[in-house]
Amino acid sequence: MQNIINKFSFLIFIFFLDILCYGQGSVTVLQNKNTNGSLLKLNIIKDKKVIQKIEYHYPEEYFGNSIYVEEPFEITDVNFDGFDDILIYLGSYGNQCVVYKDCFLWDVKKQKFENCSLFKDIPNPQIDESEKYIYGNIRNSSSHYEYEAFIWDGNGLKCKFKIHEVYSAMQLAELYNMDIPEEKDSGEYMLEFFDLDLALYDSVFYVKISYDNGKIEISKPYVEVFSDIPEKLNKNIK
Repeated sequence: MQNIINKFSFLIFIFFLDILCYGQGSVTVLQNKNTNGSLLKLNIIKDKKVIQKIEYHYPEEYFGNSIYVEEPFEITDVNFDGFDDILIYLGSYGNQCVVYKDCFLWDVKKQKFENCSLFKDIPNPQIDESEKYIYGNIRNSSSHYEYEAFIWDGNGLKCKFKIHEVYSAMQLAELYNMDIPEEKDSGEYMLEFFDLDLALYDSVFYVKISYDNGKIEISKPYVEVFSDIPEKLNKNIK
């Protein structure tokens, strides 16, 4: 009789945790509530057996913002392989409330979740299933914005490109990290270097930095908006 009661209680427990549960075939993720604020415990259940226990210790730099959330994790297909993964909310930071999340990917062969630690460095991560990109964006200052695009390949998560949006030629000099002659104004010098009209001194510039197998290419500054910047990011970052 006691066993029947225990099984019934377990089913009720799962039912009321539907927000924190995830079904992938016979795999379910449950949060263990008996933890302190700096530790998140997840039980991975298959065929009514716990096949994996994840004890996630929040990084110290995120700890203060990570514990006061109603839903500490979410379930979604992060790497576009058809299997859902786990994203752990790490809080939001600064005046811009930049959001960070950590990631655990489902390994089909190993039948377990494994951490992809690089994911937690992506600011405001957004998953674009149609384009197969992970986008990030951040406002570094009132006049400097950064957009990032990540892809998955055989070696894991890779940054494909970054686009910097700056509002003065002075910032271009900093971005390109070039030596400016002492007798030259840094902003004017950068415009002259790229054969740009000095009338553009206070215009908006876009600089694309591409990454390909360790090779880095930095573009000439443009004054028109790159089509690579998804409209949704362009709106959210302002």
